[in-house]
Amino acid sequence: MKEHDRCGSHLMAPLVASNLAGVALLKSVAEKPSPLATGAVAVASIGVAVEVFAWTERHGDTAAARALRKPGYELQRVIGTREPTAAQLEVGRAALDEILRAEGASRPSAAV
Repeated sequence: MKEHDRCGSHLMAPLVASNLAGVALLKSVAEKPSPLATGAVAVASIGVAVEVFAWTERHGDTAAARALRKPGYELQRVIGTREPTAAQLEVGRAALDEILRAEGASRPSAAV
């Protein structure tokens, strides 16, 4: 599986959901919330997202944690985890060879 449990993409769904809820709550209280209140909602949303992420790490075997991670896995699958092209692999190999040359080492044959 190319998708990873600890990827930051798992922060996105809780971040968006908590931010939308916070903004909706602000707008229900004040027609035009102050920049300070809007900033407080943004910071609180980040905190909520990090706590949800941490909870899913601690309770990864539960159905709730799997459901909370699903949007992150989808983001990884659609956007972030494509297989490299042959040209990208060649650039990576050339970069590794140059680093090893500069350090006076050689690439092990297994890494080819």
